[in-house]
Amino acid sequence: MSKREGIMEGGRMRRRTFGASIVGGAATLPSLLELQARALGDPTVTIDEVTPSVTPAGTLPPAEERTVELFERNTYSVVNIFDVTLRPQVNMTGSVEVPEGNGSGFIWDEEGHIVTNYHVIGSSLARNPPLGQVVARVTLLGADGYQKNFEAKLVGADKTKDLAVLDVDAPVELLRPVNLGQSSKLRVGQRCLAIGNPFGFDHTLTVGVVSGLNRDIYSQTGVVIGGGIQTDAAINPGNSGGVLLDSRGNLIGINTAIFTRTGVVISYSKNSHYLCIFGYITAIH
Repeated sequence: MSKREGIMEGGRMRRRTFGASIVGGAATLPSLLELQARALGDPTVTIDEVTPSVTPAGTLPPAEERTVELFERNTYSVVNIFDVTLRPQVNMTGSVEVPEGNGSGFIWDEEGHIVTNYHVIGSSLARNPPLGQVVARVTLLGADGYQKNFEAKLVGADKTKDLAVLDVDAPVELLRPVNLGQSSKLRVGQRCLAIGNPFGFDHTLTVGVVSGLNRDIYSQTGVVIGGGIQTDAAINPGNSGGVLLDSRGNLIGINTAIFTRTGVVISYSKNSHYLCIFGYITAIH
């Protein structure tokens, strides 16, 4: 085989290897470069010789930097909540199906009170548990980056508002309450951020604007809740119970995802004027 033919063969090998490396997901840049070097069939070729120039990331634009800062700061206030009556199930394909009842919530105060949607722990609440009974497991994020799990006891719940309050016995250093904002002052077009922790693995962020105010929410508890905030920030079911923040990082609503008859998910957030705290409705303006 001539040197020219060897290079061509190496080129074909490189294309085949590259194609295989991206099936099922994106390969990392170093691994692709290494495959290209090996595919040349020349042991004298180094990674540096086949590495294209990399543009430095540089600094983020101020607006993006602000969004990142708000997300990183508020992830410690948003928790994962798992209904203790539910268990993940493995389907026929071997995939793990996470049942409804795995959602988000947020830290209300340093006393360990957690606010979430009623329907997130609906399976436990359907059994009419007494106050103080363990109804969920809550996952908190520590400063070291590790998740910590705690049993959560029922403090109060209001089906008509699709809200519930839990209590966890966690160290105070893990309890970082969210800052409260004024949802009564919202205007359509304002920027907002939705943060959730759907599966306890990592937090998610979506960004949008306030699309509408004073909307009726047809909640998953089967009741209509007035005064809802509509947003185009995507809110998936696992993010229900998470926070909707204004551009200053203050709480303006509690997220929920509503499915329409056409299968479209509309993102809503319950107005934070009224929260079910300690079993009764407290007004916060």
